[in-house]
Amino acid sequence: MPNWCFNKLTISGALAELTRVQELVRGTDAESGEPMAFDFNRVSSCPESLTDPGAKQAWCEENWGTKWNLTAESILRAEGPRDGVLLYCFESAWAPPSPLVARLAAQFPKLSLELVFGEPGAGFVGKESYANGEEGDSSCLRRPESRAEELIDFLVKHGLDEQAAMFEDEESEEEALDDDP
Repeated sequence: MPNWCFNKLTISGALAELTRVQELVRGTDAESGEPMAFDFNRVSSCPESLTDPGAKQAWCEENWGTKWNLTAESILRAEGPRDGVLLYCFESAWAPPSPLVARLAAQFPKLSLELVFGEPGAGFVGKESYANGEEGDSSCLRRPESRAEELIDFLVKHGLDEQAAMFEDEESEEEALDDDP
C-alpha cells in the first residue's frame, strides 16, 4: 500500500482553453471501467508494449512523477470550468505528478497551472506554478528541515484543510510512538 500524496491542481485561463483541457484529461478507470475526470494516460500515454511491471513503474515515475495512474476512487474533486478555473483534487502514489503537470502546461501555454501537494507519511508539502508553458515559482518544505507546524500551515494556506488535519494526525501518531517506552 502506498503513501498517498494529496494534490490540488488549479488551472486558470480562457473558457475555450479550459474546456480543451477538460476534454483532454477525461478518461476511464482501467480497472473499474468508471469514468474519470483526470486520466494521466490522456496527457502522456504509458506504452502498452511495457508488460514488465518494473519497466512500467519506471516509465510512470519518469513521465508522470508517480508510480501509477489515478483511479476513479483517487479523484477527490473535479470542478469547472467556472469563473476561468478548473480544479482537480486527487491522491497520487508516493509523489506529486510534477512531470505530467509540466507536460500539460507545455501543451496549453495560454493557461496558468498551480499544483499544491503534500504527503504526510514522508513529511513534505510543496507548490509548483506554470505560466506560458514553463515552470515558474516552486517551493517544497520537508521534515525534519521544517517543523510539522510549517507543513500544516502551508496546506491550510492553500485550502487543503483536510490534508492538514491528516498531517496533524500523522504527527500525533509519531509523537505517541516516540513517547512509548
